[in-house]
This record gives sequence, C-alpha cells and structure tokens, in this order.
Amino acid sequence: MLNDLEFDSKNFPTIIVNDGSVQTLTDAEAWAADNKAQIKKELANTGAVLFRGFPITDAMSYDDFFSAFGYENFTYKESLSNAVRINHTERVFTANEAPKNIEIYLHNEMAQTPFYPNIISLFCESAAEKGGETILCRSDLIYEKLHSKEPELTEKLEQDRGEIHYPHAFD
Repeated sequence: MLNDLEFDSKNFPTIIVNDGSVQTLTDAEAWAADNKAQIKKELANTGAVLFRGFPITDAMSYDDFFSAFGYENFTYKESLSNAVRINHTERVFTANEAPKNIEIYLHNEMAQTPFYPNIISLFCESAAEKGGETILCRSDLIYEKLHSKEPELTEKLEQDRGEIHYPHAFD
C-alpha cells in the first residue's frame, strides 16, 4: 500500500487505500505501528494523509487506530477552547456542535485557542447525505503566496496577531 509514496509536497493530500490486507481493527493497529515512520515522513512532506477502506467504524476504533501512530495525546480540554464539542474518547471529539444549517467556512483548526496540537486527525463515522465536506488546504502555502503578493498586509496581520474577530455568532 505504501509503494507509491513519493514524499513530495505537491501530493496533497496523500491518499492511502487499504488493499484488502488490513481486515480487522487489530490488523489496522499493527499496520499503523509497522508503517508509522513512513506515514509520518509522508505527512511531514504533504501535510495531510487520507486513509480509505480501513476497518475503522466508530470513535473507539478510530482512537485505537490513531493511537498506534504513537503521537502524544492532546485533549480538547488542554486547548482551553470554548467551542462546544462532545468528547467520545480522550482523543476523539466532535468537530462542531453548531446547527446543521450553519456553514463552517475555511479556517485553521483551533486557531482561536492559546494552545493547539501539532497534529490534527479527522474521522467521519457517517457521511452527510448532502454537503458536509471537510475542505483541507495548506495554509502555509496560502500564506507564502499572500506574503509574496501583499507583504504589507501579512506584516500587519502578524502585528495584529492575537486579535480574533468572529463575524458570526451561533444562535
């Protein structure tokens, strides 16, 4: 499954599809532990790794699978965020409890918190019938392009860092 990894930042996100050899959660945990060095190297190069077709079905199995990569846990409580989320396990919590009609715009996850994790992992237990996509982007590359075209703006943003303005509030 990992023979096609190129460790190239242009491959965003890296997509790893289970070839059928990983059939159980125990297999998935062992596969993750055995391949974590390559996966971490790929993640460092591309910024995102998407796993498809693995036997991960709920928050508990996702917690077990992700734990196999050996990342230090960062609990939601440690972030000091005031967003409403529901913890399903120590590592797995909901992304947002806003009403379904509220659109969540592109943002940096946990950017409003004083403490944030180095790695964020996402899991979808049940896909929305309509909408519900999670858009991923390389904010570091967006920043580089913005800085090259608008250096005064990025310098001002860096100086104003810490001032966060939310244009919408949830009712």
